[in-house]
Amino acid sequence: MLERILRAAMIGYMYGIENAVGSASQVASNIAGRVVGKEILKVYRETGFKGEVEEVPEMLSIFGELSLNRREFGWLAEVSNCKICPKRVGGYQFEGTACPWPGILVGMLEEITREKFSITAKLTPGEVCVIKIERKTE
Repeated sequence: MLERILRAAMIGYMYGIENAVGSASQVASNIAGRVVGKEILKVYRETGFKGEVEEVPEMLSIFGELSLNRREFGWLAEVSNCKICPKRVGGYQFEGTACPWPGILVGMLEEITREKFSITAKLTPGEVCVIKIERKTE
């Protein structure tokens, strides 16, 4: 029950962001998601996880299935069977996207690696979403 409530809260929050900022909803979702990712990582570290990149898929399994693969540019993530999609799971209809995954992943990866990343995402509700997480070069 608690997992369903948590997922419902995430869906409602993302749809609320879409209502508040409209076409900028994915940007706002990425910003909020970064903080969510850092907070999730903090909780897992307090409960015995080392908080390493290899543990991220397990840490986020409550939200769906995650494949996270290191690439020369940074990371490539694929999300399937998403349980927090405001469109597919929540049933909300709106233009654009309000997906928390890109921001959550970047927040966690930045905290773990101490590097900065940018995001390029192909978000397709109900299918496999692909998120390219590129290391920023200064």
